[in-house]
Parts: sequence; C-alpha cells; structure tokens
Amino acid sequence: GQPVETFSQLSQPCAAGPVCFERVIGCRMAEGVARTTTNASKAWEDFRSSVVSKRCPEGQGKRRAANGTIVVAFTIRGHSRNIRNLDSLLEACRGLGLLAGRPVECKSVKFKNILEDVCAVQDIDIMVGIHGAQLMNALLMRPGSSLLEIRANLWWEADEHGVLTNPSSWPNTLAQELWLTNNTRYFFYGALQNESFPYKQSAVPGRDSDVEVSWPLLQCMLQRIATAGDQGGHPVRLNAGCSRAAA
Repeated sequence: GQPVETFSQLSQPCAAGPVCFERVIGCRMAEGVARTTTNASKAWEDFRSSVVSKRCPEGQGKRRAANGTIVVAFTIRGHSRNIRNLDSLLEACRGLGLLAGRPVECKSVKFKNILEDVCAVQDIDIMVGIHGAQLMNALLMRPGSSLLEIRANLWWEADEHGVLTNPSSWPNTLAQELWLTNNTRYFFYGALQNESFPYKQSAVPGRDSDVEVSWPLLQCMLQRIATAGDQGGHPVRLNAGCSRAAA
C-alpha cells in the first residue's frame, strides 16, 4: 500500500532539509463520510502560529487586539467579484465610531501573496469580501476572528429557517475550510438578484458577480458578529440572522 500523510504532518520542519517526492496522490473524501478530527483546531493553530512566528514581528496581532479596537477589512479584487459600493460602505463604517461598544477601524485591503500578507492578516478582526482566493487568507487569521463572505445571487442557498444548506457543495468551500480549522468564525451575506451583477464572460455567473451591498443590513451583521461567541457547530444563518425588513 501507499503511505498516507496529512498536510499538517508534511508541513513539519525537517532538519535534513526539504523532502522530495517521486509522486503525490491526492485523495478525495467520499460523499457523506467527511469527519473532523478531534484535534483539528489545535493542529491548525499549531501550524498557523508557527507560520506567524517565523514571518512576523513578535506579538503581531496580540498587541493590536489588546487595545480594544475592532478592525474591519474589506478585500479588493481585480476585474470581477467586486463590491460596487465599497467607497460608501467604508464611509458609513467609519462613521460608526463604535462597534459593539468598542472603537472600530474600517479599511480596504488588497492581498497579493498569502505568505507576504500573513502579518497584516493578524491585525484584522472581521474580514469582508466576495468569494475568491483572497478570502483564503482567513485561514491564517487569529483565533476568534471572523470572515464575512459576500455571496452573490445563485451562489448561496438557505432553508426556510435561513440556515445555510448543502454544506459540502462547491459554493460553500470557504465555510467548509473554516469549519475544519474551527478557529475563525464564518458568516455570509446572501445578496439578492437586484444586488448582483454577473460578469458577462463567465460560465459561472453566480460565482463571478459584482455585488452592491445594503449598508443597513451589513451594519446589523457587523454588530452581531462583533458580539457573537462560538457558533457552537456548523449551522450558519443567512445574514447572521439579521432581517432585511428590520434593517
């Protein structure tokens, strides 16, 4: 048989230098048998903290977290999957002054390379952005931080109770990854059809859409995220349970 190793095992430092492989075979989990190990959270945090300690100034993120300010960072992309009204959202967010009784700093960020961006990520409490590779940076955020994914129309599905459905489906990739690491909390904004602007050249318009975000609804979500504790499992509610009508 072939030896099987996890990525966490393969990422351990080797005194003898890099390990070379003749070939690598990736395994896909069979449907309905996905399991989270009992030590997934600790194993991932060991890896994350190791990366941060090697690449970032000592105490990166911890000193900033200690001053009580909540940092909300909106990610910027290229030609598609952008937040169309980002400027007005930033202005409104900065106008809050306080979020959940704490000072709030709202800014935009543009990621380039996860190993170059990992230090800046430690200073973010709530990352906001549209589905894409830049949101994978959330995997290296501090424990207790949050990702708020903006999901265009046709790129999310919820049941009659407003709970995210089909967790193993492709659109839920980011949610799956954060559930497995169990350190960064996951929330999602479900955009309506009139808020979503598909990229015409894309074969997957639900994924490749710009979105115009409702500030009243987003404000409600940010308030709830800032005061939320452990989600206590996988169920995730549409718009963090905020009502569009009330917002």
